[in-house]
Amino acid sequence: MATTEQANNRLVQYFLVSGLDANFGLEADEVVHSLDFTTDDSSPLDKSYKPRILRHYPDMTQWSHFNPEALSRLCLPNGLRFSNNKSRYPPCVHPFVLTKEDGTKSCGYSLVYLEEVKDMNICHALHTLQKMHTTETECGTIKKTERIRPSSVGRPNNTRSRSLPRHYTTRLSGSNLELSSSSYDHRKDTLYATKSLSIVCSRPVTHAATQVLHSIHKFINRTDFDVTVLESFLYNLLYDIPLPSPGRSIRFWALGEVVSVSLPKVPDELPLFDYPLIQFFDLLGVENAVKLLTCVLLEHQILVFSNDCQKLMLVCESIVTLINPFQWPHVYVPILPPTLENFLDAPVPYVMGLLRRTHDMNLYSRASVCIVDIDSGELDLPEELPEFPYEKELRDELETVIMEYGGKEGASMLKSQASEQLEQLNVNTHSSVDATVERLNQIIQQFETLQSNDKLSGSSYEDHMRLNTVIREIFIHRFLHMFHSFEHFVIFTSEEEVNLSGQIDTPQNFDKISFLSEQIQAHLGFLASFLETQMFSSFIDDHVQAVAGGVGVETSFYRRLSRLKSEFGESLVRTPTYDPCTEFNPVLSLLSNRTSKIELTISPQKPNHRTESKKKGVEIGIFPLLDPVKFRRKDTDNSTAVFIRGDRRSRVLDVNLVPSQNIPMLTPSQASIAETNWKFVTQLLKETKQKTKRILLEKLGSESVEWGHKNLGFSGTEENMLVGSLCDLLERIWAHGLHARQRKSALWCFLVKYVHHNDKIHKLKGSLGSQAFCVPLISSKPYLLPDHSRPVQVGILPPWTAEGATDVNILAIMHNVTTIHEIKTEIGYSRAWIRLALEQKVLASHLAAMLKDIPLLRTMYRRYAFLRCDDEKEQTMYYLQDLNAVDFSCFTNAYFNSHILYQVLIFPSQKSGSSLSSANIWMHVVGSHAETDYLLIPRGIIHFSFWTKNLGVITSLRIGHDNSGLTPNWLIEHIMIKNEFTGHCYKFSCGRWLGKNIDDGSIERYLVATQVPGVPSVREIQKAVKECAGPPAIASPALSVRSGGQSLDDVDTQTMLGEAINRLIKHHHKSLKERVSWAQLMCGEQGLVHSLIQVFSFGFKSARLFGRNLTVWDFFLKVTFDFNQSQGGHQNQTSTQESPKRTAGRQSSTVPRTTQLRRMYTKLITRIETTCTKLGKDDKFQLFVCLAVHDRLLQRIVADLTKAVAAIQLYEEASFLRDPTLAGFITHVLDALTPIEVPVDPAMKKSLELR
Repeated sequence: MATTEQANNRLVQYFLVSGLDANFGLEADEVVHSLDFTTDDSSPLDKSYKPRILRHYPDMTQWSHFNPEALSRLCLPNGLRFSNNKSRYPPCVHPFVLTKEDGTKSCGYSLVYLEEVKDMNICHALHTLQKMHTTETECGTIKKTERIRPSSVGRPNNTRSRSLPRHYTTRLSGSNLELSSSSYDHRKDTLYATKSLSIVCSRPVTHAATQVLHSIHKFINRTDFDVTVLESFLYNLLYDIPLPSPGRSIRFWALGEVVSVSLPKVPDELPLFDYPLIQFFDLLGVENAVKLLTCVLLEHQILVFSNDCQKLMLVCESIVTLINPFQWPHVYVPILPPTLENFLDAPVPYVMGLLRRTHDMNLYSRASVCIVDIDSGELDLPEELPEFPYEKELRDELETVIMEYGGKEGASMLKSQASEQLEQLNVNTHSSVDATVERLNQIIQQFETLQSNDKLSGSSYEDHMRLNTVIREIFIHRFLHMFHSFEHFVIFTSEEEVNLSGQIDTPQNFDKISFLSEQIQAHLGFLASFLETQMFSSFIDDHVQAVAGGVGVETSFYRRLSRLKSEFGESLVRTPTYDPCTEFNPVLSLLSNRTSKIELTISPQKPNHRTESKKKGVEIGIFPLLDPVKFRRKDTDNSTAVFIRGDRRSRVLDVNLVPSQNIPMLTPSQASIAETNWKFVTQLLKETKQKTKRILLEKLGSESVEWGHKNLGFSGTEENMLVGSLCDLLERIWAHGLHARQRKSALWCFLVKYVHHNDKIHKLKGSLGSQAFCVPLISSKPYLLPDHSRPVQVGILPPWTAEGATDVNILAIMHNVTTIHEIKTEIGYSRAWIRLALEQKVLASHLAAMLKDIPLLRTMYRRYAFLRCDDEKEQTMYYLQDLNAVDFSCFTNAYFNSHILYQVLIFPSQKSGSSLSSANIWMHVVGSHAETDYLLIPRGIIHFSFWTKNLGVITSLRIGHDNSGLTPNWLIEHIMIKNEFTGHCYKFSCGRWLGKNIDDGSIERYLVATQVPGVPSVREIQKAVKECAGPPAIASPALSVRSGGQSLDDVDTQTMLGEAINRLIKHHHKSLKERVSWAQLMCGEQGLVHSLIQVFSFGFKSARLFGRNLTVWDFFLKVTFDFNQSQGGHQNQTSTQESPKRTAGRQSSTVPRTTQLRRMYTKLITRIETTCTKLGKDDKFQLFVCLAVHDRLLQRIVADLTKAVAAIQLYEEASFLRDPTLAGFITHVLDALTPIEVPVDPAMKKSLELR
């Protein structure tokens, strides 16, 4: 244990030498051959051979932690290669990651170079192999096969494929040695083999490791190369150089060069990351980099492949670093050994880097894998990838800081990427891209100006680290603003829940529903998926364990989170606008300080010159295999290295030498405490005023401009965010000045104690979470449909005092929100209670009623608490009361998937024989969020309730029966539906019969909802119930005006139609002040269908010709019949004159457009007539109009009907179909609907389905 701990405190743990081992001979590496698409007929210089680890220092038992074969492949990932004297490439360093058996990781760095082969046996063996290969080729024994190298052109092309920047392909060469494939002759050629010098470090110090390896390579190529100096340096490197303290740096000598290493001071700084992120963004492009990080956060399978190990490590390490504070919990292999490629088929998330010299088409058959093809410049994204929150703004911010802190290198990178975008856009010459082309030209000119600026810094290591710091701060700043309130939604299941014993048996530890209910709608796609990842679950688990163990979480994320809360308060002001990161100076100052504060300077050991004989056997350019015994740590260390405290060139104060000072604590007085708390109270009151004013101005919309507020900056602000901010504020108010600090929601705890403290509602108490509260529309208890039921408690508001009614409603809201089983935390229940009370417009009154309980306030709060300051408390309630001036849907629009209790009351006609039906009744309800299944209503039941998923704003319903029994006919006057959670009521006017042999023969009716304004009180509901007991003013669907009926004159009819169309156009452009639905504008009172009924009924002479029961729909059937008759006669006449072949050949080209239009709408009429057998004539006409408007054909159809023969037969001269002036008006006004897309209500679509 002591040895392992010592090794972990050292900078370098191991030094390795890998390459050609003459004792084992040459063994071909078949796996690398298959990846390179080389064949058995390849030249010996083209083949790859298995490398060996020649030496590793120190030679100790800890070596068993690593697999030697796997380690040799990481040091030489392309295997052992040979080359002749015509191919010499400079040495290059690539990093790799080692994972031990205990899960800990070490960072390795390998320098690969070409070393001359001195063993003549190897040279002769390779020469013999070359001669055999040449002889077989010349004799024709081996046929030369072309290497198959699939190009990126043959890759499947799809919308998910994105191009990477092409300018990067010539940069960042790594450990990829493209060796010559020419022949080898030992008599005239010099043979070289690849060799690796590697070090394994305890920390990812990429820059320092690269310096050390290059210095060793330079040293062995010097003419005065001394092996004793090399031995002394390696011993010094392995044992004498420690890790620096956090926030400090060390400096040591490395064979002629000075190397510095520093470690960040976590949590003030972010953890160590030594790769240049500018190369990561240069390689992928800013947009593709953000897309790739989105895939990582959503735990997709990430496969990165390239021919360059350095590029693989750069991309993989960058993506797992930029997701801080989250950690990648799955398989992470940045360089996957070829023998383990079967792991690519694993059904788990992974990040893997694959070293490939050629493209593999099989990789692109994986549809769910995000593939980064670095060498060919392609990024293939998974299907249906959601957009990262504020993705465009994040990209713009990244480009801004790269331009500011990246110097000339950053300006050159952005210029190249903008030029490539411009080149791709120039292919499209249409005008829609002119603005983008102009913008890109301006950006390119701006970057060219920056490049020519001599004052810009270069691309030094310090510049890269500054840019790294800024970029990483941007990403963690984004996560801070996305999850700054996550602690409110954490579930501590080990705690006792207050009256929620039935809900603590859940393994979930985060209230996802409540958290998502406060997010922007556009971000829900990403956030809903991210909350389900193992990455986020591990983050929450760590937080729960730390809090449960009483250990403070000290990470960079929590340090910045506490700083954010201390600056903006416990409740950060929620805004849907993008908040960029601007505080870079503090972290850049910390970076500058730790690189300048040298806590230790280490000079090299003095070499032992007594072994002069060793110098004779040393050859320049060849690394000697040193004796492992010399690198074993002895009990008595004879190290001659000199350790200098601090920097000899600068005087740095050692904090360990500064005597500690005892600063006496200030004794707080009662006056200072009172003053401090008064500041808190004043601040809370000020925030209450600001938030309520902000919400009112946003909800009132354009009216705020008339009040003089012209530059508010509220554009894009959403109600959800504003209400979430109000919830935070109320939590802070109720948490201020508590005697005993509440672990969770102070407001919810207050609600629970208030209910227990109030004896007036003792009889209505029950187990929260197991029942809901229902207020019946009439005195009888509603029947609960068995297929849509949960335990329900029926309560009646006390009619004698308003105070008692308020107390009951407070408890009712508590009961209702605790039935939402997706909510798991007290803070979630509290926020749902606030949202529901706000939507019911009772938030201020309920809070004021609870605050009248003075004994409870004295029990829970100190004297200086906000809730015990009478004036401030009264002003707060006054501000909250102002919110009743506007309507909210903050509860309805926040809990889409939650089940809500609805109550239904059907009002049958009081006429004899129509109060009840013997048939089996069903109902189908449609809302803005969802729709119900078919609700089967038992016979004789007209008052019932049911549970279903949140319907939102109810828009329509369908009700019908199967026409069974002796008295199936049923006359319905109204239907009323009440949302028991929000209190919203909806009225449906009917006034029509359901029966085959009565009215128009319909046994199914489509009804449109009319919402009762606001949230009606008990008296308002009772008044609405009395009104619904009588017949409606206008039936639904509207009745066709028959003979003897009252009809509007032509002017009134034109006015009604014009207003109906005008309302549709206003609703389309979102300028209609009324809160109505498309269904109400189409089929409701004074809607388009009602207006068209009046149009087609005007001048209808059905009574004289065909009797009293002929309707408008009969006119459409007559038009269809006439058209089919004419088409049938025309086809018969044509068939007698011409052959069928000629007729078929000209049919499509000779049919007039008028005939095509008639054929189209007459087919629709025929389908409605034959399919919708349960609908009556008026319902069929209503369905036809809605489908014609949806298909934008109504104007053309009406214009064609004016030319029909049936119009002359069934209409008088002074009608809209025969009078030219009136007909022109109709076709002109209906033409305004052509550009509008009017949806068809889902309930109406069901009528076309066969059941």
